[in-house]
Amino acid sequence: MAGLLSTSQPVGEQFQATLNTGGSALSFSVVDSSALPSGPVAPFKATFYVDPGFAGTQLGSQSNPFTTVAAAFAAALAQSLTRGQVLLPPGVTVTENVVFPNAGANWEIACAQSYGYLSAANTARINGTVLCDSTTPCTFSLARIAVTGTISGNATGGNCALSLSWVASAAVTTTVTGGNLWIVSLAGNGIADQNGGSGRCTGAVSVAGQLYAVN
Repeated sequence: MAGLLSTSQPVGEQFQATLNTGGSALSFSVVDSSALPSGPVAPFKATFYVDPGFAGTQLGSQSNPFTTVAAAFAAALAQSLTRGQVLLPPGVTVTENVVFPNAGANWEIACAQSYGYLSAANTARINGTVLCDSTTPCTFSLARIAVTGTISGNATGGNCALSLSWVASAAVTTTVTGGNLWIVSLAGNGIADQNGGSGRCTGAVSVAGQLYAVN
């Protein structure tokens, strides 16, 4: 099922709704959709590879990957990039609290394998939290990733988007400072072995903006 949650309540008013996804409470703010970002997302300027088990010279390439996501993002910022992708090999676990760059236009962390049934063998895992704070309008994406902690973000310098495609996580929370807004999309069935067998967000989902859900 796909759809956009809507309400006739005034803009800025808080409300809660419960979907048939396990009974978790979802918190929302009513917003003016005309103020949200729209249009196609710009392509990535570079792709960096990460494998925590690699031993050798770390260059961020597929044959010489970095061992942490932090190192990959540091390399992207050193090149003054505003759009970049980080790829993790299937089956790998990265143990760190991941922090996306807090300025830019488009950042993604994804499993390098983009096909096949979702399971531990063909997805990647982040053992930690994921932070998506941004001082500029930006799109953050996670794809085919299991996150053991909370995915959160605060938009302070413009409207932002968070795309979660086949992602399992403990909770999702987005906040804003000064009139900014979020679009959060949840797509796919999740990872088969994460969070009780079905793969989904098992905690609260709190969105300051609009939430799209596609199964």
